[in-house]
Amino acid sequence: MTRNRVEEILKSISYKPEFCLRYEWLNFSQIRIGTGMEVLDSVNLNENFMLKLERIYDIRSIRDEHMFIRCVFDQIKEMELHEAQEFFKVDGVAPFFPH
Repeated sequence: MTRNRVEEILKSISYKPEFCLRYEWLNFSQIRIGTGMEVLDSVNLNENFMLKLERIYDIRSIRDEHMFIRCVFDQIKEMELHEAQEFFKVDGVAPFFPH
């Protein structure tokens, strides 16, 4: 994939209204992709904060567009999983609390 195609794909991605996506080329083939969402604070339920997750990808190792899109999708899933682990409770206990 070319850098131009990578950028076209990134610019075409949408998710939730509070979702944001940023990217930065680190060199010719490596790109840092940051995803973020405004989420409810699981400790102080009266506050929101910006949950952020960054990953670095080397586009030379990405086989095709589908694989690249899947990488970004998996990054979003990782953020959502983190939130589910914080808020899921059994008898008031969060058994999968990630912190």
